[in-house]
Amino acid sequence: MADSRQDKSEPEMLNLIAAQEQSSGIAGMCHPKVIKMDFPRFNREEDPTSWSCRASQFFDYHQTPEEERVLMASWNLEGDAQLWYQLLKEEHGEHCITWQIFIDELFERFGPTRYQDCFGDLTKLQQTGTVKEYQAQFSRLLLCTGRLLPEQQVGWFFSGLKESLKADVQACKPTTLSVVVGLAQLYEAHNQHTKKIATSETKKPANYRFNSSNSSMSVKRLTPAELSERRAKGLCFNCNKKFGHGHRCKKLFLIEGS
Repeated sequence: MADSRQDKSEPEMLNLIAAQEQSSGIAGMCHPKVIKMDFPRFNREEDPTSWSCRASQFFDYHQTPEEERVLMASWNLEGDAQLWYQLLKEEHGEHCITWQIFIDELFERFGPTRYQDCFGDLTKLQQTGTVKEYQAQFSRLLLCTGRLLPEQQVGWFFSGLKESLKADVQACKPTTLSVVVGLAQLYEAHNQHTKKIATSETKKPANYRFNSSNSSMSVKRLTPAELSERRAKGLCFNCNKKFGHGHRCKKLFLIEGS
């Protein structure tokens, strides 16, 4: 009886081998780990620049087609932003809104006004809270001003720092924004730690040590006659030793004259 493998035609065998090789190759491949990314939600409190950047990152990672981006973004609008989108659809027509139109209209409605002097606000910005809070305010204004040279970013960020941080940060001569921010946070933490130690030492109670032998004093009553006698003999009123310059009693008494 002929081998069962001979029942298969040559093309079928070749296809079977190719399929097996392909399956084996796929099984041996190392697939990259899938990163879970949630689409960012947007409301009127959100910074549109930051939100649009995160939305673009989501689309790029998932390779979202251009024609699907507006619909996906609209599902994640909240509050006034959702009402704004309904009006936008009525104005342009739902199927006529491209991603670029969506972003432009979003910035027009929720972004800084065209009359806002972002660069002026950036140069006047001063740190009033933590370095982290100051950095967030600085970054928002920096996005509005457009591109600035690294030395300009460092200069304006440094000029708004608290005076208690400037000397230490300047001594390190930072050349990029990330470095000057990192230095400011480092010295802020150092100053807070130093202040905490100083405060704890100030509040630390004094450590007094009491000698139990001195905690109670002996009471010795002397009569007027005894006082006169000791005075005549030049004796100490507290002990039986001669009284003179530099004399110190080894034992302390409380003398009560009767």
